[in-house]
Amino acid sequence: PKVVPVHLFGKFLTRETYLILNIVEGEDGVKQCTISYWLGSETTMDKSGGAAFRIGELAGFLHAMSRVNEISCKFRQERYEQGEESDEFRGYFD
Repeated sequence: PKVVPVHLFGKFLTRETYLILNIVEGEDGVKQCTISYWLGSETTMDKSGGAAFRIGELAGFLHAMSRVNEISCKFRQERYEQGEESDEFRGYFD
C-alpha cells in the first residue's frame, strides 16, 4: 500500500485499486467512518484481493480503537468500479 499525495486525491489509475477512508462527524457527535474500495477497469485480481484484505485490517483497527474510546465510529463500507461511483464518493474529492 502507498499513501497518495494530496495533490493526486481523486485521480485514479485504471490499473490500480484504492482504499479511501473518509471520517466525518455527524450531527449527533458520532463519527461516520466510510471505507471505500475503488476498482479500476484494468486492475488485477491480485490488487483487488490485496485491497479487500487491507479493508479487513483497517476495519479491524478502527473497531479496536473504538473499543478503547480513541475513535468512536459508525462503520460503512462501499465498493465502486470505475465509472460507477456515487455522487457522495465523488464529493469526497471536491
